[in-house]
Amino acid sequence: MTRRNVGMLERWNVGMMVLITLSIIPTVQLSSQQPFPTRAPAPARLRPVRFPPFHDVALPNGMTLLLVENHEQPTLSISLSFRAGTAYDPAGKEGVAALVAELLTKGTPTRTADQIAAEIEGVGGSIGASAGDDFFTVSTDVLSDHADLAFNLLGDVTRRATFPSDELELARTRFLSSLEVELSQAGNVADRAFQKEIYGRNPYGRNTSVAAYKAITREDVVAFAGRRLRPGGSLLVVSGDITLPQARALATQAFGTWRGAAAPTPAFPAAPTKRGTDILLVNRPGSVQSNIVIGNTTFLPTDTGYYAARIATHVLGGGSDSRLFMILREQKSWTYGSYAALRRNRGMGYWQATFEGRTEVTDSALAELLHQIDRVRTETIPDSELVAAKGFLVGSFPLTIETPRQIAQVVTTARLLGLGADYIQRYRERLAAVTGTRARTAAQRVYKRDALTIVVVGDAKALYDKLKAIAPVHLVDVEGKAMDPAELNPAGGPVAFDRSQIVALSDSFQALVQGTVFGSQTGKVSIDGDSIVYTESLMLP
Repeated sequence: MTRRNVGMLERWNVGMMVLITLSIIPTVQLSSQQPFPTRAPAPARLRPVRFPPFHDVALPNGMTLLLVENHEQPTLSISLSFRAGTAYDPAGKEGVAALVAELLTKGTPTRTADQIAAEIEGVGGSIGASAGDDFFTVSTDVLSDHADLAFNLLGDVTRRATFPSDELELARTRFLSSLEVELSQAGNVADRAFQKEIYGRNPYGRNTSVAAYKAITREDVVAFAGRRLRPGGSLLVVSGDITLPQARALATQAFGTWRGAAAPTPAFPAAPTKRGTDILLVNRPGSVQSNIVIGNTTFLPTDTGYYAARIATHVLGGGSDSRLFMILREQKSWTYGSYAALRRNRGMGYWQATFEGRTEVTDSALAELLHQIDRVRTETIPDSELVAAKGFLVGSFPLTIETPRQIAQVVTTARLLGLGADYIQRYRERLAAVTGTRARTAAQRVYKRDALTIVVVGDAKALYDKLKAIAPVHLVDVEGKAMDPAELNPAGGPVAFDRSQIVALSDSFQALVQGTVFGSQTGKVSIDGDSIVYTESLMLP
């Protein structure tokens, strides 16, 4: 091809580009004339959830192996759970389970903490432990090529953790620092007080404290692990790119020689029965904001009324389109956000609604919260809100089971709470079947309007009289000690003068300018009978 032909070709290409560009312009202009949509498009048809089949295998030592095969990605998530959460902490030593979880990966007879971290991080994985209210879980995530290392490390730290004393002291220091921060935040103070109020002497109502953390010894940590972390009754969930024969062989290799029956479950005290709605006012002098938590205990996790209650709670305060958010924030501008949630424990669960806002609107916000609770209990939820709530909860569920780790978490929770083998497969179906009438009935049952616990944390001097008009008020300080309302406005009176605090004294100083004495001043206090005399003399050059 000659240079002339190349030049012609280049000019032809440029011309074609101009023509193509010009041909697009009318299309853009036409589309810009179309009206902007004012309504969201109708939701698409609900697609079925593709949940991988799982295998349930009982191992000889009492462990249950639950395998969820998923070969779409070369990843693996493994979790080992025990009935050993914070509810099993010894009284007066709340925090033992959390310390066991923190220290479990800090050393074994054959590996130091650094070696454990280096081995798992060297293959791009992770390992750790956590203590919830009911259950203690050790988990690891790796690429499936390193499944043998994951099982080996999981078995080593679970069975042979040494709980070094120096690591315990470091962990104690971190936990005490975290607790100090927690207690400085009004929202956390409100949550702690709320749990104590609704659960009473039940372990769910106990909180960690400085005294409890300081009382825990290494022997307590070792004893808790030996007593609660046993193979009998434990649940090993394996999710990801692995087959049943591989998972069984690796589990046997890591845990096959481990023996021990499940620890007995102690009988916990029942949550107190309330006979009236009242307010616990936690005094935080000078606070410019208040935190409100409202709620009560509900039911066991297997209760079939959960699904309707879940819908009702979402309508009340489940998100940014819920009633609490739209009214208290968007309409009244009282808060950045107000929400409601339904919580499940292996024992009795609870529900709660929360608010944080300015002190001067606290009583109005509380009255509005109670009004909205009454509405959900007494009025049938309109179809528009019902469809939106179900659409969100049903539609977002697949996002919670996308990865092997998420699948392992959902399967573990369902099994440990005893929710049934078909819980995951039928979860969306059961939510979708909830009607407005069923949601209202569930709200009437769950929201115990005549036996609510209300916790308010804020400046009691500014709040006490206003809150009394809503419900009876019990006043305490931030440590939970009862206060007399009269302490908020102490009566004035004469100030007694204590002469014993005054002593005769003389003091002086010199003023220097560039090292030269410029002058001096002397002050003197003397006692003359019933009089106290102060004299001051100034000397200048």
